[in-house]
Amino acid sequence: MHEAREGIINRLAMTLPHAINLDRFLTVIVSELGRMMNVDRCDVIQLKSASELRISHEWRASNDVPSSLGTVVPLDLKQLSDHVDLKKPIRLDDISAAGLDQKVRYLAASLGTRSLLVVPVTLGEDVLGLVGLHTTRTPREWLDDEVCFCMAAPNDPRPGDFTCAPGSGRTFSQWRLKT
Repeated sequence: MHEAREGIINRLAMTLPHAINLDRFLTVIVSELGRMMNVDRCDVIQLKSASELRISHEWRASNDVPSSLGTVVPLDLKQLSDHVDLKKPIRLDDISAAGLDQKVRYLAASLGTRSLLVVPVTLGEDVLGLVGLHTTRTPREWLDDEVCFCMAAPNDPRPGDFTCAPGSGRTFSQWRLKT
């Protein structure tokens, strides 16, 4: 039995690629996450430097959803970090809501976004990039469980180590089993 198992593992290992194609991997991530979350657009936002963000990968539910691929957003990362914790999700249920910063509203409107959820992709304490989930037709209230899932998906938590919604008491693995 052990020899058969080892044989299967060895045959699989020989057919697997030796390196992950990052471009293909990110394309699959945005398309799968976009479909699962039933959004209009899902994208990867790269922190290219301390002075710009760039949307490098995108999935759109249909061709009538405005594209944001290649969009570059100039910014001062230090100044942004003083106002926003990039290690935490950013929820904008409705960009027309009162009290929203005009620059944020302008950026979202220029991308054709009505609601936006931005989650960090982290490695340890470092933010490697961001994943944006957009609705373009109607506002959307981002539920705690949705935010939990989107936070966990690109960051691969160990089941049982990540509590989804504050106060829910459910871990990621329990949430995943429920859905």
